Formats: sequence, structure tokens, C-alpha cells
Amino acid sequence: MDETTPWEVAIKRGVQFAQATHCSTLEINFSNSLPQPVCLVGSVNDETISEWLEELSPQPGQASCGGAGSRLRLLIAVADFDGNDNSVRMSIREDIFTGLNQRLYLPGCFASLITSYHVRGFKYPISSRQCHCDDMKPNYGFFLRRPYWDPDFVQLAITHDARTNSSTGFAVVHSGHNLILDTITGYETTFGVVSSQPLLLPLIILDSYVQLVTRWLQNNHLALERIAVNCGQTSYGDTPFSDLPDPLATDFVAATRRLTGMGHGTAHDMVKVNCVLLALEQASKWSHSIESRRETTEKSNLQNNSDLDFTVMKAKAEYLKDTCNVLLLEAACAKSRIRDLSQAIYHYMAAKNARANISIAETSAIIAKASKEDSAAMRTIAIESKRDSSGMKTISLLGMIFLPGTFVAAIFSMPVFNWDEDGATLIGSGFKYYWAVTIPLTILVLTTWAMGMLLPWEKLFARRWRSWKDVLRNCKEASNLV
Repeated sequence: MDETTPWEVAIKRGVQFAQATHCSTLEINFSNSLPQPVCLVGSVNDETISEWLEELSPQPGQASCGGAGSRLRLLIAVADFDGNDNSVRMSIREDIFTGLNQRLYLPGCFASLITSYHVRGFKYPISSRQCHCDDMKPNYGFFLRRPYWDPDFVQLAITHDARTNSSTGFAVVHSGHNLILDTITGYETTFGVVSSQPLLLPLIILDSYVQLVTRWLQNNHLALERIAVNCGQTSYGDTPFSDLPDPLATDFVAATRRLTGMGHGTAHDMVKVNCVLLALEQASKWSHSIESRRETTEKSNLQNNSDLDFTVMKAKAEYLKDTCNVLLLEAACAKSRIRDLSQAIYHYMAAKNARANISIAETSAIIAKASKEDSAAMRTIAIESKRDSSGMKTISLLGMIFLPGTFVAAIFSMPVFNWDEDGATLIGSGFKYYWAVTIPLTILVLTTWAMGMLLPWEKLFARRWRSWKDVLRNCKEASNLV
């Protein structure tokens, strides 16, 4: 029986492409000639995406709105699960996506990583074929993704051009959960920093994911505290132990199932946090490559606050690293508590089983005592029955002794016998006939009774009956052969 889930089928098939392109765009321009950054949100399709791609390369030091400044341009596609054919379909045509690899400097594994499970972040080199041998083009890009099963899934590939102080990228999100637009457009004060600091966008994505993991660990902590209270393993508060719930009344199956699930969840959270740390490490390396790239350009083409922006971004990255290390400590503490609570629950289970065994032993002792009394009563009844049977046996034996004589006397007393001519009561010569008949008849009755009681008549008749059956069966078979 094939038990493959639709999601497993989608992973095996890989990402599919749409028949028509429909993507969102985000453009942030910051210039000294403007009072504040300009944020433009739009959309492109098969007809307009070529025009959007043609605007990716402004003149050095020029933002699209004019004047020295910085710019961020993102193309955002949607990748949702299609239940009709069990596939993950991206809202862009395959041929257009192939062209994006050249214009947006995407890593070759971009499409294949959409359906992977964990947070990924790495710096990737841009080949000379992609940058057309222009020394001032980006030499490294940065790839970052959140897990696909996450509602706020996002996968981003971004590059930064130090010559024009502009960043370009391609992102994939779930429909209705555009983390990039929701986060950036919600904080207008970060527009200028985002446009001049490409590292901020990956840090925003990682920060939101760290906050999500933090909430998961906090929920685990609260659930562990509830289980600890039910098991009487809490040391918080002034509540006396006698007022706490009876630990032996705990639903041990539900508690152990919950602890097992929390243990698995905590282990996954530790994996997620370590993946974020790896991504932050790669992001820092990418930031160093951008910083060194900027040092090779003319200072007049850079923003005056670029060094400060790098310092702020480094501080933000260090803060996230410190937060991840704290989360790892909390996860380790949660694992220790889960282990301790599991041991306590197993001890309570053993105590409850011991209590049940004691109760069963006490009940068994009561039953054994009652059985002993019943056995004594039955033994008394057996003794009385034996006495009764002995008396009956004696009565039966006496009856067999006197019964033949009584029978013969009754016959001789019948008027058919005439012992004297005048009918006088005399002991005549005919009395000998009485004894001649009574004694042999009594001996015959006693012999017959003894033979019936002592000889194994049932075995003899059973053996005889089997031999007769064999003879009858042989006769029947012989008649059938004839």
C-alpha cells in the first residue's frame, strides 16, 4: 500500500512553473535630494517584466529618482502548493525564471531549495558569465530562506552593487503572507537604511524567525510548568504540597505523550536556532565582502553614513547571535526539565502500580481466607456425607441379606401351600424348603452385587463394543467391494 503524502509527491516532483507570470515588485529609493525615502510597490506580468528588468542598472551613484543615493529593487513571486496535481507552483514562467538567473544573479540551486525544510543562509559566488566580466559588478550574493511549511515562508537571493550603491533581489513567498512587504512597509524609518544596507533585509527575516522560535520555547516553558504542577514537581509559590493535585491521579499516557512531543519540538527548535546562527555567520561574511568591495570604489559615490550603517548592521547581527545563544541555553534547560519530569512520571507510574499490586494482594488474601473457610465447610459436608453414605450402605447390605428371606416367606405364606391337613401351625418337614431356597437366593444376590461393584464392566463392554464396531465396519467394506 502506497502511503506517500501529497507533500512528499510535491518534493519528488520539484517546483513547477506557471503558464503566466504574475509577480509583485518593491522599490525603495533614497537620495540626498529627497526629504525622505520613496517606497514603490507594484506588480509585473509577462508583458511588463522585461521593462522592469531593463531598469536594473542605473548610472553609478544615481538612484532612480535622481541624485546621489541608494536603491533596493525586489521582484517577489508566489510559490503555493497546488492540491490538484500535488505540486509547488511558482507564479512565473520557466523561460522568464531562466532569464532572471542572468539578470538577478540567482544561485543555481534556488528553485530546488524552495521545498527544503530548514532555515538556510549562505554566501554564493557570482560567475563571470553572469556578471559579464564587469569588475565592478557584485562578486558575491547572499541566499536566505525560511522553511516552506512556515506561513511566513520567504526565500531571498540578493546582491549589492557597490558602484551604484544599489541592491537587487528575487524573493519567493506564500500568497497572502508577504513577510517582506508587511515588514518593510510597516516601518518607514528603515527605508533609507534598507536601500543603503542590503544586510538589513536578511536580518529582518532572521529576526522575525528568531521571535517565532522564542514564542515556541516560551509556550513549551508554560506547558512544562503546568505538567510540573500536576505532578507536584514545582517549587514556585507558597502553595503547600498538600494542596497540590494528587500526582498519582495524573493521566500518565497523556503526560508522557505531551512530554515526548515537547522533547521532539525542543530538539527541532535547537536545530532551527543553529541554522539561524549559521545563516548569520554567512551573512556577516557577505557583509565583509560588500564592505571590502565598497572600499575599492570612489568615496564620492558612497553615502556619508555608510560606515555607520555597517556598524549598526554588525550590532544587529551580534544581537541576533546573542539571542540565538540564549535560546540554545533555554532549549537545553527545557530538555533537562523534560527529562526530569519524564523520570518523575515514570516513578509515579511505578508507585501507582505498586499501590495497585498491594490492593490486589490484599483482595487476594481476603479471597484466599474466604476460600479456606469454604474448604473447611466443604470438608465438614464431605465428612457428613460420608457418614450418611456409610449408613445407607449398611442399610442396603442388611436389606440385601433379609430381602430374599422375606421374599420367600411371603411366597410360602400364600394360601396355595397347605402344610397340615387340619391347618394347624406346625414346624413341619416343609420348613426345610424355606431355607433351601432362601440361602442360595441370598448368596446369589450378594454375589451379583459384589460382581457389579468390583468388576470393570464399563471397560469390558467398551472394548467389546469397539470390537463389534470394527467387525461391522469390515463387513460393510466387504459388502461395498462385492
